[in-house]
Formats: sequence, structure tokens, C-alpha cells
Amino acid sequence: MIDQPKALPYGGEMRAPPAGTVRRDWQPDPGMPPITRALIERGRNRYGIVCATCHGTDGNGDSLVARNMARRKPPSLHEPRIAALSNDEVHRVIEDGYGLMPSYAVLLPPADRWAVVAYVKTLDVAWRMR
Repeated sequence: MIDQPKALPYGGEMRAPPAGTVRRDWQPDPGMPPITRALIERGRNRYGIVCATCHGTDGNGDSLVARNMARRKPPSLHEPRIAALSNDEVHRVIEDGYGLMPSYAVLLPPADRWAVVAYVKTLDVAWRMR
């Protein structure tokens, strides 16, 4: 009986939650809020903390971290294929990750993700006006 398979308390065995259950801390994504100066400023702040380390402060994909990446460097956010992404697609990349980029859903709550989306789109407009 000592060697039989069994689930011990705090042994790491997790049962799957019943179908249709929702986490207690889950909140629906509010979607893209109206673009305001405060939203863009919040996005600039969050982008500088989370995104700029790889994508660069102006979104061109040139940063100290990016220069030291051996496998694949992050793309410029101003490349036509990336600039053409919709707000929802950019949000999804931040939330789920893409390629070697991990998900940033843990670091950025939905409202901050939308703020970063607004800032990235603003960055691209400024880049094209140069």
C-alpha cells in the first residue's frame, strides 16, 4: 500500500477545472478605448518599460538587447507588414506572443495593452512623417 499510485496533499497533482468555469480574477477585455493624450502617454510609459528593450525606443528594432540576439532580431515596427497590422492584431501579438517574442499578458493588463497599441500606431505615424 505504501508504493501504490495516489495523489498526496500538496503533491502537485492538479485536476482539470470543470468545463465552462472561469477564473475568479478574469475580466472581459474592454476593447480599444477612445484615443486620448492620456492613453498615448500611458502607452509610451508601458512601451518604454516592456517593449523598448528589444524593439528600440523609436520602434526600429535597434536596441542593445536586439544587437546581442543571436537567433533572430526583433523586427522594426515600421516594416510595412507590421505597420499594416490592425489594432486587434497588434493587441493579440502583445497578449499571445509571436515567434520568439513571449506573451506579455502577465506584465500588461488589457488596458495597458491597448495603450501600447495606441502608442505603437502613433510611433508609426511619426516615423512616416520624417
